[in-house]
Amino acid sequence: MSTADTGSIARATRRWREARIAAAPALRRQAARRRHLLRLALRAVAGLIIVAAVAALVFGLLARRDDKAVDRGEQARAAARSAVTTMLTADPRAADKYVDAVLAVTTGGQRDRIAGARGELAAEIAKQTAPSTGQVVSTALVGEPSTSGTVDVLVVAEATNPELIGASTTAKRVPVVVTMSQSGDRWLIAKARQG
Repeated sequence: MSTADTGSIARATRRWREARIAAAPALRRQAARRRHLLRLALRAVAGLIIVAAVAALVFGLLARRDDKAVDRGEQARAAARSAVTTMLTADPRAADKYVDAVLAVTTGGQRDRIAGARGELAAEIAKQTAPSTGQVVSTALVGEPSTSGTVDVLVVAEATNPELIGASTTAKRVPVVVTMSQSGDRWLIAKARQG
C-alpha cells in the first residue's frame, strides 16, 4: 500500500468519525424517543392487562351470582312442585296425617293459618267420600330469581279437589302462585294464592 492510499484511508476514517460525532446527538435523541415510546407501550400493555384482569374478576363474580340465583330458583320450583302435590293429595282415612304433611311443607302465615284451622281442616278431609289427588302440570318462576329472599313460583296443577290449595274454582286445572321461602336447606310455602 502506498502512502497516498494510507492518507486517503486516514482521511476517510477521519470523515467517518467526524460524521459519527456530528450525528451522535441526533442518534441519542432518536434512541431516547424509542425508549420513551417503548416505556409508554409497556405501560399501556400493563394497564390493559390490569383492566382485563379486573373485568374478568367482575364478570366471574357476576356469573357466579347469576348461577346462584338460578340454582335457588330451580330449587324453589322443585320444592313448589312437591309441596303443591302434597297439598292436593288427601285421604279421608288419614286426615290428621294429611294436615301434618301440609304443615311440614308450609311456613310463616300459611303454616299459622293451617295450624289454627287444623281441627276444621281434618274434619273436612275426613268428610270426603274418596281420596283427593292432584298433580303438578307445570311450574315457572314469576320474575327473576335473586340470591336472597323469597321466590314466587307459578304452579299449574290438576286436582280432584282444588280447594285444598285455596282455589275457589271447580275447574280441574288450577293456576296457583306460591311464595317459597328458604328455611335452612328446605324450601317451604309461605303464601299461596290463585293465579
